Amino acid sequence: MNNAEIEERYLREDRQSMTEPARQWLDRWLADMDDRLDSWKVRYLPEGFRYDFSMESLDLLEEVILRRYQDESDFEADSGSEFLEGAVRYYGETLRKRLSCRWGYQDMGPDVSNPFNRVPQIRSNTRDEYMDVIVPLHVFDYLVAERQPGVLQKMSGVITRALHNAELDVDNLG
Repeated sequence: MNNAEIEERYLREDRQSMTEPARQWLDRWLADMDDRLDSWKVRYLPEGFRYDFSMESLDLLEEVILRRYQDESDFEADSGSEFLEGAVRYYGETLRKRLSCRWGYQDMGPDVSNPFNRVPQIRSNTRDEYMDVIVPLHVFDYLVAERQPGVLQKMSGVITRALHNAELDVDNLG
C-alpha cells in the first residue's frame, strides 16, 4: 500500500467518528488547498523563498514568521489571518508530503475549551494507540515565544516517533 492509499484509509476512519460540522470543515479545507497555498505564496512569501515543501524550507518559514511576529501579543492579534492560515497549510502540507501523516480536525462545539478543538491538525498515519498530533498554530505560538531556530523541523519528530513506535510494534508481532 502506498502512502496516498494509507492516508486515504486513515482519513476514511477519521470521518466515521467526526461530527458533521467537522467533516464539512475538513472537506472545504482540503478542497481548496492548492489554490489557497498559491495565493498565500504570492502574497506573503519573500522573493526567492524555497517553496518546495522540503523540510529545509521550514527553516525559511520560521524566518518569515519570526520577522512578522515580534512577540506573542503580535501573534495573538493576528489570529485567524490569511497569513497564518497559509503558514499552517504550508507547514502541514510539508509534513504530509515528507512523512506518513494526514490532516485532521475536531469540532466539539463552540463552548468546549480544548486545545484540539476547531484547529487544523496533522495526525500520524498510525493506529489510534500510536497516533500523535501536531497543531501547527500551537507550534507557531511556541516558535514566536521561544524564538529558537529549528522548532518547525524539530516538532516533526512527534510524527516520526509515532510512526517509529507503530512500526516497532508491528515488527515485534512477527
